[in-house]
Amino acid sequence: MKFLCEVLVRNQRIHYHTYSSLREICQDLNLTYYQVADISAKRRNKFDENKFKFAPKIIITKVPRETASA
Repeated sequence: MKFLCEVLVRNQRIHYHTYSSLREICQDLNLTYYQVADISAKRRNKFDENKFKFAPKIIITKVPRETASA
C-alpha cells in the first residue's frame, strides 16, 4: 500500500511525496508512528488544534492500488 503525504503551511505546499509505508513518512518528517497513524486515520492530532500562525497542515491519504489489466 502506498501513501501520499502533503504538508501545507499557510496554504502553501511545502512537501508532496508518495511513500511505501507510514514508517517512511515518520522518518522523513521526524514524527512518531502514532502521530502519523493518527493523521492518516483522520483522528484528532496536535497540529489541527494548534492556533499558531505557521502550524503545518499534514494530509496523508492512501493511494489506491492499480488494478492489473487482463
